[in-house]
Amino acid sequence: MSNLLNFLSGIHPFELLSESELEETLSHIDIGYYKRGETLISIDSSPEKLYMILKGRVLEFEEEKVVSIYNERESLDAKSILDGVSKNRFVVDEELLCYELSKEKFLKLLQTHQSFKNYYMESFVKKIGSIRKGGALSLFMVAKVSNIFLHSVTFAKPDESLQSAVKRKESEKSSAILVEGSEISIVTDTNIRKSLVLEEQPLSTPVGEIGIKPVQTIDFEDFLFNALLLITKHQIKRLVVLKEGKIVGILEQMDILSYFSNHSHLVMVEIEKASSVEELLSISNRFISLIRTLHEKDVKVRHSAKLINELNIKIYFKLANLIFPKELHSQISLFVMGSEGRREQILKTDQDNGIILKNSLIRDEVLKYAKLFSSKLLEMGYPECDGNIMVSNPYWVDSLENFKIRILEFFENPTPQALLELSIIFDGETVFGDEKPLLELKEHLLNKLQDFQFVRDSLAKASLSFETPLSFFKNFILDSKHDNELDIKKGGIFPIVHGVRILAMEKRIFQTNTVERIKELNNLEVFNREFASELMEAFDTLLTLRLKARLQKIDDEKELDNYLNPNDISSFERVLLKDSFRIVERFKKFITHHFSLDRIS
Repeated sequence: MSNLLNFLSGIHPFELLSESELEETLSHIDIGYYKRGETLISIDSSPEKLYMILKGRVLEFEEEKVVSIYNERESLDAKSILDGVSKNRFVVDEELLCYELSKEKFLKLLQTHQSFKNYYMESFVKKIGSIRKGGALSLFMVAKVSNIFLHSVTFAKPDESLQSAVKRKESEKSSAILVEGSEISIVTDTNIRKSLVLEEQPLSTPVGEIGIKPVQTIDFEDFLFNALLLITKHQIKRLVVLKEGKIVGILEQMDILSYFSNHSHLVMVEIEKASSVEELLSISNRFISLIRTLHEKDVKVRHSAKLINELNIKIYFKLANLIFPKELHSQISLFVMGSEGRREQILKTDQDNGIILKNSLIRDEVLKYAKLFSSKLLEMGYPECDGNIMVSNPYWVDSLENFKIRILEFFENPTPQALLELSIIFDGETVFGDEKPLLELKEHLLNKLQDFQFVRDSLAKASLSFETPLSFFKNFILDSKHDNELDIKKGGIFPIVHGVRILAMEKRIFQTNTVERIKELNNLEVFNREFASELMEAFDTLLTLRLKARLQKIDDEKELDNYLNPNDISSFERVLLKDSFRIVERFKKFITHHFSLDRIS
C-alpha cells in the first residue's frame, strides 16, 4: 500500500490530490498483468479502466500505424474514457505490470477536483497555468498593484509656494507632492531637503521649479512584478499609479520589496554604489543566489530573465564607466548581442558584445580599454566567446560606416558565419552610450534584407537546422554519445528563437526579446493568439527545464551545457517537454510554409 501511494503521488495529476483523497483512491485500484501482444483496449470499445504503467510498454495504433508509445509512470487512455469510446487500439509491446483505476472513480475525481480535471480537459497553455497556480509563488506571480497598499498624494499647482505645498503634504500625510502642469512632476522628501538645505532656496520657491520629471507610472491592474522591473530599470523609489488614466496613489519601493523579498533592488543599489571593479565582481557572484530564489519560487524564466538582465546591463554600464576614460564616453556605443541582447540570459553565458565608434580614428585607443573590459568580464564569470565575438577582438570595434559596409558584404557573400553575425547584430541592445548608431545599423540591415531575398530564405532555413529530439512515436531521441541526454537548445530553444527572429526581420519588428516579438507577430496577425500563447509557453517551459538542469550541474560541479536527461525530471515535466517539442515541430512547419522553404532546393 505504501509503494502504491508513493507511485501514485509521483504521477501527475494525482500528486495534486490531498493525502486523504489519495488514500481513498487506493481502494479503487487493482493490479494488472498482461503478456506481450495482448490487446489492452480495442477499437470502438468503451474502456472501463485508467491504466498506469508500473513496468513495461504499450503501443497505440491508428489503423495499422503506431502513433504513440507509453512507458513507465505514464497513464492511458483518459481520452477514450472521456469520449466513451476508443478510436485507436492499444497493444502490450513489453510485458506489462500496471495499476488500474476504475472508470467510475476516475470520473468522480474529475467532478470533484478541478485541478485534476484541468489536466485532462485543458490545452497545453492552460495545463501549465494550472500547475503554476499550485506552486509556491502563486500569490507572487498573480499579485497586482491593486492588491497592495497605495500611499496618498498631494496635488499642487506649479506656482504654489514650496512652504504651502509642504504644509498641505504634512496635514494630508501623503507620500509625495505631484505638481500638475503640461507634464506631471514629483516632489519628494529628498527634493525638499536638497532644495532647502543644500541649495538654500527660499520657502517661497514655486514648487514647480523643484519637481522631477518624467514621472514613471504603472496601471492599477498591472502586475507587481512589472512594478519591480520598473523600479530596478529606472533606479527610482516610487511609481505613480493610474486607474483608467487618473492618478490614484503612489506605490513605494519598500512596499514592493517587502512583498517580493528577493533583494534584487538591493543588488541594483549596490551596483550603483560600486566604486571599483572588485566590488562589481563581488556583487555579480551573488546573482546565482538570486536566480535560485526566483527559480525555487516558480517565477517564469522569461520574467526572471528580464530582472537578471536589468542587473546585468547595470553591471555592464558600471564596468564601462569605470574602465573607459570619460573623454571616450561620448565616442562609443557599447552593445550586447545574443541572449543578452534578447534579455533571455539567466546564468552567465559567453560574452557577445561590440562597440560602434563615432570616430574610427580613435579605434586603437578604445581597443586598449576594450580588452581590459573583456578581461574584467571574464573575471566576473562571463566566459569568453568561442567565436571571439567580443570587444577585445578589433573586428567588433569599428565605426558605423564600416559596420554598414560589413553588413553589405554579409549579404553579398552569405556564409554561415555571415548569417550568424547578421542574426546576432539584429538581437543587439545598447548598454552604454548613444543608442542611435545601433538602431541605424539595424535599419540598414533590414533595408538590405529586402534586396536579398535569398539571404532571408537562408536565414529562415537555419531555424530548421536541428532535428527535434522526438521520434515519430513521440519518444525522446537521446544522444548516446552524451550520457543518453538530449540537447534542449538545438532541439527546441534555437528553432523558436531563430524562427521568431527571421519573422521579426521580415515584419521590421525592432523588439529584441523573443516573447515580445511573438506578441507583436500576433498583433500583426502573422499567427493567431492561441498559437502565439502556446509558442510562448513552450519557449518558457524549455528555458525552465534547461535552467533546472544547469542549476543541478552547478551543484554537481559539472560543466554547464544545454543537455538534459528526461529521467531526471518529473513525469509531468516530461509530458510538458514532449508537448513543447510538438509545438516546436508545428512552428517549424509554419516557417517552412511561410517562407515556401519546401520549394527551395
